[in-house]
Amino acid sequence: MSKSSRAQRSDLVAAAFLTALLLASCAPATEPCTATVSVLGTWRYSAVQQAPVHTTLSGTLSVTKQSCADFTGQLDLIEVTPQGGTRRIAGPLSGKLIDATSVRFDAFLEALPRQHLGSLSGNALEGTWLVLDGSGQSLSGTFGGQREK
Repeated sequence: MSKSSRAQRSDLVAAAFLTALLLASCAPATEPCTATVSVLGTWRYSAVQQAPVHTTLSGTLSVTKQSCADFTGQLDLIEVTPQGGTRRIAGPLSGKLIDATSVRFDAFLEALPRQHLGSLSGNALEGTWLVLDGSGQSLSGTFGGQREK
C-alpha cells in the first residue's frame, strides 16, 4: 500500500469516526423524562438572611422554561437591611427537580450564585439558601415561595 493510499484510508477512518460521533451526539436521550411536577409560573418569594447579618428579601421568582427536570427563569428581589435601607438585586436562575418534592436551583444575583435547596408541596416552596465565597465566608438563610394563580 502506498503512502498516499494509507493517508487516504486514515482520512476515511477519521471521517467515519467523526460522523459516528456526531450522529451519536444528535441521538435522543435514552432516559425518559421523569419530571412529574411543573415549577413553571410566577412565585411570590420571601427570604431571610440569617448570617452574617439579618436582612429580609422579598420579590418574584419566575420560572419561564422547564424541560423535564431542568428549569430556568429569573429572581427579582428587594433586600431590606437592619438599618432600613433597601436595594434591588435580580438575576437569572437555573435549577433541577431532584424528585417530585425536592428542588435545587442557583440564582445569579451577584458575583457568586445563591444556591437554594427546597421542598415542594403543591403550590408552596420552602427551604434554605447559601452563598459560599471560597474563603470560608458565607451568607445563608431560609426562603419560601407561593405560586401565584
